[in-house]
Amino acid sequence: MALTPEDRTILIRALKRRYRSRDDLDRFLQEGLEQLDLSLAEISSEENDLEEARRELIDEAESEGWTPQLVAALRADSGPDVRNLLDRMQSPSVTEPENDDFWYVDGAPFVNRTDLRKGLTALLTDPGKRILIVNSGRRHCGHSHAREHVHQHAQRNDFGYVDIQLSEYASPDLPLRPYDLGLAICHRMGLDLPKKLIEPEAQRWSVNFLHWLPSALNPKRRWWIVIDDFGHEEVDVPDHVYDFVEQLCKKMATTLHGLRLVLISYAKELPPPLKYMVENDHVPAISDSDLLDYFLSVYREHRPPPASEQEEREVEQQVRKHAQAVRARMRGPAKEELQQMRDAVIDECELLRKGRK
Repeated sequence: MALTPEDRTILIRALKRRYRSRDDLDRFLQEGLEQLDLSLAEISSEENDLEEARRELIDEAESEGWTPQLVAALRADSGPDVRNLLDRMQSPSVTEPENDDFWYVDGAPFVNRTDLRKGLTALLTDPGKRILIVNSGRRHCGHSHAREHVHQHAQRNDFGYVDIQLSEYASPDLPLRPYDLGLAICHRMGLDLPKKLIEPEAQRWSVNFLHWLPSALNPKRRWWIVIDDFGHEEVDVPDHVYDFVEQLCKKMATTLHGLRLVLISYAKELPPPLKYMVENDHVPAISDSDLLDYFLSVYREHRPPPASEQEEREVEQQVRKHAQAVRARMRGPAKEELQQMRDAVIDECELLRKGRK
C-alpha cells in the first residue's frame, strides 16, 4: 500500500509528538524496530535537521517495504489516526469464500462447514482476526478437512501456504520441539535459518527465532500457516511447543501482521489478551437436515425448477432419498465414516444430476 500525502502527515505528526531529538528517534529505531537492525545514521545524515530526518525515515520505510512495522511500532501510544492507518494497511484485497467453495473440496462434495466459512471470511477481511481454532472435542469428525479449505483460499487469493502436520514429526525417540515447527515454517517459506538458530536445543530458541522471523519476511507477502494434529493419538505435544505457538500468536499481534494462523484440534486456551484475534470453528456433526439442505442446493443448481407445488413436493421426497442413502452407507468405525460420507455424497450427487432417483 502506497502512502498518500495525508498518511505521511499522520506519521510525521506521530513522530514529532513522541520523538523530539535525533537521539530519541534513534532509540525508537533500535528498540521499537529492533528486528530491522537499523540506526538513524544509516538513514539520515547527522547534518540534517530533525524534521528532515523524520521525512527520510518514512521514505526509507516505504522504499524498503517496512512501513507496516513502522506504523505498528507507533500505534501503541498514538491517536486513532495512526491506528486507523494500520488497519487500512492490514486490510487485504481478497476474494471472499463462496458457498460453492465449501461444497466441493478437490472435486469432492462436502457439507456443513458454515462456521469454518465464517471464520475464514473473518481472517480474510477483518484486520483484527488472525487466528482460527478448529476444535470440537471429538475425533474423526472432519477437523483436518479444514486444511483443504484453507489451502483453496490461499491459492485463490495468492497467499503463501504453510501446512504443518505434527504427526509427521512424531517420534518415540525424539520429542517434538519448537525447532521442528520453526524449521518447517522456514522450508515452506523458502527461508534459510541463520547460523545463530541452527542449534535446536539452544536456550531461548523460540524467542530468538520469532525475533528474527519478521525481519526475514517480505512485509508485502501474506501467509497462511496451518498446524494440524494437536489432538492426534500418536502425537505428544510438550508444553514448550504450546509456548512456541503462544509466542507466535503474540508476534502476530505486533510485528507479524502478514500471517494468519489456523490451529486444528487445538484444545489449549490462548491467553486472554489474544482472544480478540481468535475465531472458532467447533466442527458441528453433519445432521440429516444438513444433508437434505445440501442435496436441495445441488438439485437447484443442476436441474430445472419445479413447475408446480406437486413437483416441488416430489423433488423434496427425491432429495430426501439421496440424503438417506448417504446416511445408510455410513457404517463402521468413526474414523472411516467421514470418508464413507464423502464417497456416498459424490455418488448420490451424480445420480441427482443425471435425474435418476
